[in-house]
Formats: sequence, C-alpha cells, structure tokens
Amino acid sequence: MPRFAALVVVGFFNVVVAPGCWFSADYRSGNVACRDGICPSGLSCVAEVCVAHAPSDSAGSGVHDARIPDVPIQMAALTCADPGTFVADNTVSGTTIGRANTISASCNGTVMNGNDAVYKIAGTVGQQLTLTPHSSAFPVTAYALTPCTTSGVPPCTGNAYATDTTPVTVALTAMTDYFIVVDSGNALGSGAYTLTVTLN
Repeated sequence: MPRFAALVVVGFFNVVVAPGCWFSADYRSGNVACRDGICPSGLSCVAEVCVAHAPSDSAGSGVHDARIPDVPIQMAALTCADPGTFVADNTVSGTTIGRANTISASCNGTVMNGNDAVYKIAGTVGQQLTLTPHSSAFPVTAYALTPCTTSGVPPCTGNAYATDTTPVTVALTAMTDYFIVVDSGNALGSGAYTLTVTLN
C-alpha cells in the first residue's frame, strides 16, 4: 500500500503521492479568496484575499527562503488615488485613526469632515448600492461619490449617507466606478469600523 507524506513550506504545498510523483501548489502569486478568513499556510487573509507574509527573521533562525522576495506587502492607501477595491456583498473592517480628512463631501446638508477611508466598486445604471457602516467608537457615516475628488465640496451620490443605525440605498445612474467613503460629520470622529456593501 502506498504511503503518503505532506510537507508544507510557507505558502508552498508539496505532497509525495508515490515515489517519483509530486503535487505542488504555490498560492503566493494568485488571487485566492478568503471570505471565511482562512488561507493556506504562509498566507494571511487581508480584505478577503490571501496575501503572502512579508518575510522576517524575528526568531533569529537565520533561515531564508529565496523563493519569497524580500519586499514589503503593499496595501491600498484607501484614498481617492489608491482606493481599496470592494467586492459586492462583502464586509471590510479598518480604522480611521491616524488617517486624514481628505474628502469633505456634502450629504443632505451635512459636510463630512472626519478622517476618511475610500473604497471603490464598479457599478452600472439601474443597480442599487446599499451601505451599512458600523462603529462603536465614533459617529461613523458612509456614502458614495463619483468621481472621487479631494477638492471642493462634492455632493454624495443620491444626496444621502448611511449611519451606524440607518443603512442607505442609492440608485446608480452611470456605468462607472463608485467610490465608497467611510467618514464622519464630526471632525474629531475616528476609530475602528466595519462596512458592508451590497449591490443589486
């Protein structure tokens, strides 16, 4: 009877099936979704996508895997120029602590002057975009813009914004990228948040 052995090496999977036969999978260079928060060994779930760990030798082992490049993992800056990409019907989490007030949008008479974080999602005419923010740390809001601009006081799509207690649904009127902004009407408001987006 053949024997099976498994060897896992930071994001690489090698399984000996029989003498001379191997199964090898490298998950580091693809886009592996992790909606359940679980990734293959050596990868971390970030914004529901598995990404490679930045290599480190914090334990002082002196071991270096040449297959993993010594470059830092780049994350989106969550700005108009470098927004996070949102996949519909998902939830993201983050914090506005340490961020800046880059967008001062006007939504239903309220100017959003808090620290902000920006995501984008592709939309089309006739779709409905529902935003549901949550924070127990500050009066969080979420709204959509198109285009995303840091100058002036741009209007929110649908002139509406969502709060922690009141989600909002806006009708999309163009086939374009919509920018979803986590923000606050309170200039001093910042903290941890979650944001759920659905697109119907």
